[in-house]
Amino acid sequence: MIAYISEAVLNIINSIKAITPSFMASVVILIVGYAMGRIFSVIVKAFLSRILNVDEWLKRKNIKNAFYGIGVSDFYSSMIKWYIYLIFIAYALNYIEINLIKKFAEDFMEFVPRIFAVIFITSIGIIIGEKVRISVKEFEIPAKREIGSLLKFTVVYIFFVFSLQNLGFDATIFVEIFRIALLAVILTFSIALGISLGYALKDVVKRRVEKFLEEVDEEK
Repeated sequence: MIAYISEAVLNIINSIKAITPSFMASVVILIVGYAMGRIFSVIVKAFLSRILNVDEWLKRKNIKNAFYGIGVSDFYSSMIKWYIYLIFIAYALNYIEINLIKKFAEDFMEFVPRIFAVIFITSIGIIIGEKVRISVKEFEIPAKREIGSLLKFTVVYIFFVFSLQNLGFDATIFVEIFRIALLAVILTFSIALGISLGYALKDVVKRRVEKFLEEVDEEK
């Protein structure tokens, strides 16, 4: 989808460039970009909500709040809209005859698709994480809400780091943070489990010790 939109945008920009001066081209590009962003946003939202019926499907699966109150069709339509806005802004800046701005625009045009790809992949993780969270809530276990939220965060974080690594970003620091956090969670759980078992078994251990001492006294 993003590659198709980028190609369409480039074709439109080249057409504008051929018939207008540089400054006017920038203005026209911004206007066209605004219109295209709005149009594609409406198309994507209609496709997701009316044709694929994604929002209703997620509602039936009880994961409609995956984006914390924002509808999935609204989220992706807004994402496409802002992707187009930023791409057109970058192309408009590229036509301003100032080297520093042109260099920034070129770097920006290369950067934006990767950022939105990260957002898209992470959003898939959010949906999957919400499904995991809802599934955990169905089990009769202590602190199931906290565990479900923690697992959702973990899934989203994994998708986020995976997307960074596969799109050319340096995700080393995020990997290390995850390892440290995972170790902390394991240690905390182990300590809590040990304390709980110790408290639960203290009466049993006490009776065993008393019985052992009684047997020792009888042997004497």
